[in-house]
Amino acid sequence: MQLRWNRFEALLEKGSIFAPCYVFYGDEACIQMELRDVLLKRLVKAGFEKDSPFAIDSGHTDWSVLNEPLSAMSLFSSKTVLDVRVNTEKLSAEGAKWLANLPACWHEDIVVVLTLPKLDKVALNSAWFKGLDQGGGVMVITPALDRSGFKEWLEYRAAQQGLEFEPTALVVLLHTQEGNLFGARQVFERLKLIGHQGKITVELLEQHTENAARYEVQQLSEAWLTGKAERCIDILAMLRREPEVFTLVLWQLGEDIHAWWAMSQRKAPVMLWGGRKVAMEQRVHQQKLQPKQFARCVETLVNLDHAVKGLRPDEPNVWDQLETTIVRWAKSAMR
Repeated sequence: MQLRWNRFEALLEKGSIFAPCYVFYGDEACIQMELRDVLLKRLVKAGFEKDSPFAIDSGHTDWSVLNEPLSAMSLFSSKTVLDVRVNTEKLSAEGAKWLANLPACWHEDIVVVLTLPKLDKVALNSAWFKGLDQGGGVMVITPALDRSGFKEWLEYRAAQQGLEFEPTALVVLLHTQEGNLFGARQVFERLKLIGHQGKITVELLEQHTENAARYEVQQLSEAWLTGKAERCIDILAMLRREPEVFTLVLWQLGEDIHAWWAMSQRKAPVMLWGGRKVAMEQRVHQQKLQPKQFARCVETLVNLDHAVKGLRPDEPNVWDQLETTIVRWAKSAMR
């Protein structure tokens, strides 16, 4: 069974019988974490024992260590949760084989909870994915949320706590968190701690919302890579409030330029995730970075770095220079 993230908890409410396997896959780690926690709490309440999660951090991880908890079931065994968290985007052949064989190991006293990053078309059409789906697993997709999706998630989370946004307050939270689900989640946690009920007002948000500058830097990458110049200006206006973030912005832009160059030259795979990965792939498809362009971009970033360190005292305001640079890069995507 395949379903979207916002239908999962309703599915759990419908019955007391658990599926043999739950698979959470997609870009939104926050939603995965929340849904997994809901499931694990229900399993523990139903008498299942939960050990520490198994982490698959690379293609060289030994999947055979997962065979022991699967084969250790007996008439006297307790109910067990096998919590497997895969942190690498590309499964090894061993991992794919282990997952493909998993349905043959289903047991009523063991539930496998599998967390995966975003899956490409190859993975979604693989034997192991189809086997888990057709064998009785519940496959929950947690895709990257755009602005409307983030708005839907905010309203969904508020409703879970018996809260409702005033229209202006919802706009404020959308703008200040800008897709940062972990930041927004902290806001809801604070409201829960103080026992707030009813409507969420702008004044209430001002007391319990923190700036999400680091996430805004990631959003800046996505904006300029996809040619959204006006959005770049809006994000930079937020970042200017924290001057110390300037070096973080430069570092992120340097990472973007080098990733763009590597993908344009078809060099070794670049490790990208979420919206930034989608934006980068779109940019490379539209415009491959040429050697002279790459050199000019790097030179620009070096000059900005020198300027912010005071090595170029005659230069104008560094934030203005940065804005001009990013807007120019964004607009070049539209040519």
